[in-house]
Amino acid sequence: MHPVISRIRRWRSLEIVFTDYSPHLWNAALSGCCSKSRRVQALTMQELTLVYRANDDTTEFSLFSGIAPRLRSVTLDGIRLAWLPSLFGNLTYLDYTHHGFSVGHQAVYDVITILEFSSRLVEFRILFPPKPKPAMPTHSQPVTRRAILPSLQQLHIRIEGSDIPFEIAQLMTLLSTPSLTSLRLIGTDRRHIAFPSLKSFFDVYAISPSLRTLRIEHGWYDPRMVSPVLAALPNLRQLIIRRPHMPDQGLATTGAKVYITERRLEVLRKAAKTWNEKNPGNASIIPLHMDVTDKESIAHVKKILEEKEGKIHCGTRLLEGSKDKAGYTSVVINVTSISGVIKLAQEHFAYNSAKAAASHVTKMLATEFALKKVNVRVNAIAQAYTRPK
Repeated sequence: MHPVISRIRRWRSLEIVFTDYSPHLWNAALSGCCSKSRRVQALTMQELTLVYRANDDTTEFSLFSGIAPRLRSVTLDGIRLAWLPSLFGNLTYLDYTHHGFSVGHQAVYDVITILEFSSRLVEFRILFPPKPKPAMPTHSQPVTRRAILPSLQQLHIRIEGSDIPFEIAQLMTLLSTPSLTSLRLIGTDRRHIAFPSLKSFFDVYAISPSLRTLRIEHGWYDPRMVSPVLAALPNLRQLIIRRPHMPDQGLATTGAKVYITERRLEVLRKAAKTWNEKNPGNASIIPLHMDVTDKESIAHVKKILEEKEGKIHCGTRLLEGSKDKAGYTSVVINVTSISGVIKLAQEHFAYNSAKAAASHVTKMLATEFALKKVNVRVNAIAQAYTRPK
């Protein structure tokens, strides 16, 4: 660092990432940036990344003589910084992994103080990693100060470990995010069962009604929680559930009655039975044997559906479905794939291009229906990888 310290005033970005442990690394790397001299002011710096998860040094560093007027993006993991308004007051992006030297109410207080000084954030990512024990004195008094983030649009809450930390739940009760449009709930360990404290978390955290996109991943997912959460979000336009489930299970989670078809009847019955036994409060999944290459088989399923539901709104009958219930429309759901969205062929070019075509057809249908005032919605489910059974 020392050969380039003299040019700090010209730096536009600084990224330091340590992957292996060695004592006092931050002190060695940042000592030249912590002077009170005007020569270390970061007048043109826009991005700052400091990552050292294994850090055990509790020193609080005051960077760039407290001056970085153009700093907009900061990523921190494993470091304590003096959070000065003149340094971090103009941030619009913050990816913050708490250093772990404080826990409980003290950790919540530390983060609330950060957010008070960085109230212009547009995107905020937060993680409290598991720590064996705090390395600093902590306060036991609950935090009552609230942080208002009027410009925040995207919030990412990440969890490492088997449950939602107390600090996350407490912090969320103290945040006001009136402009929030996107919430992503991430479980980094990809667990297949819900966090034990999930219900308690949603009992205390009131998601902003302005939310339009909600992404729920792994341990954040509980089929019993999805419907109540959706009911409280009138402006929600997109729900993404990342689980080792197929689309039929995702639809059933939201309360829909779902018919699934396959040539292998026993596989169908087993899938439906497993889902229905585990989720008695949701609408059921109903298996129907069908071979899509056999016209008679398709006609047989059509007859069954007409007898059970009284109607089938497919093709030109979609418009009839939009008239059945006020405020609701028929929906076309095309099952595509994430392989049709990415730019790589993944060694199966024909498959990826076919799925890309299906995704594009979805957009074309939606646009044409809208232009011609056809009251039918068109959506696509782009599946990602699922764990094989």
